[in-house]
Amino acid sequence: MEYGAPFDDGNSAFLSLSDVDDRASAPPGRRTLNLSTHTEVSPWWELSPEDYAARRAAVVERLLTAAERVFPNLREGIECALPGTPRTFARYTGRAQGMVGGLRTTLWNSNLFGIGSRDVGLPDFWLVGDTVFPGQGTPACALSGINVWRDIGMRASRPQAWERGRPARILISTVADATGTDMGSSRSVG
Repeated sequence: MEYGAPFDDGNSAFLSLSDVDDRASAPPGRRTLNLSTHTEVSPWWELSPEDYAARRAAVVERLLTAAERVFPNLREGIECALPGTPRTFARYTGRAQGMVGGLRTTLWNSNLFGIGSRDVGLPDFWLVGDTVFPGQGTPACALSGINVWRDIGMRASRPQAWERGRPARILISTVADATGTDMGSSRSVG
């Protein structure tokens, strides 16, 4: 890890370790460790096959080196490694350019309750989820839902569709972080 360098391509590492008794993730006596990092998606799509393989290998190396700070000799116990990049996530989740984990947090949207809940201008239709809210997975989806609930409540004091007896439509789009859980589900509520 390089302090002061951007938090991407392995210069930040997120570790998620399966529970000891989680048989859905690993056989008895084994555990699954998911490592992820932030990365810009567009450069991955511009690489030749050789450059793509080299960049993927370099990021994997940085992540394993970071994980070995917590789990010394980690590499000795690896039975299966499945590196994924934005190209991988695009293929298996259908997400545009393989983007996962929600909107990038910026100075503009860092006030988690201050940004809008994505009223798209269609009557009684709201967008909810990590694709319209900064952050990733369940927390982003939950806070996004809270914002929609709050905004619908504020609008309820004005003449709106719900006063005419029609429910609001909310499109929920969830995707977990790069650990691979709950990828790409969406549903309509209301």
